[in-house]
Amino acid sequence: MAWYIKEAIDLLHKIKADYGFDKMFISIDDSAMCRGAAQIVSDLALKDGWQIVGNDKHPIGTTDYSAALNDCKKSGAQILFIWAYSPETSIMLKQWADMEIRLCPSVSSVPPKTPGSGRPRTGKALTRS
Repeated sequence: MAWYIKEAIDLLHKIKADYGFDKMFISIDDSAMCRGAAQIVSDLALKDGWQIVGNDKHPIGTTDYSAALNDCKKSGAQILFIWAYSPETSIMLKQWADMEIRLCPSVSSVPPKTPGSGRPRTGKALTRS
């Protein structure tokens, strides 16, 4: 098992043991690596007693996560588990904070090794009042 998947599972196990959380919403970049890793994490989390109450797969480069975050909010999740490597992940976290969603985000991110990859592209959430 890759070290980063083991770390994610160890973190989820600790969150469950320490806080009693057991409901997770999974959000991933739509890439082969993210889909594969999320499936492994999901399978192992289910064996550890987690419930997967929803999921979202968004295209790399997405800048509006409001629909997925609303789905997450409605799902009853206690943890928003994010597996992504695009710089736009920071936009998702900003939108999560702006929308005042009361759950704990857990981010597993492997940033690409390209110049400027640490800077998110400009994005703005389109939300309804």
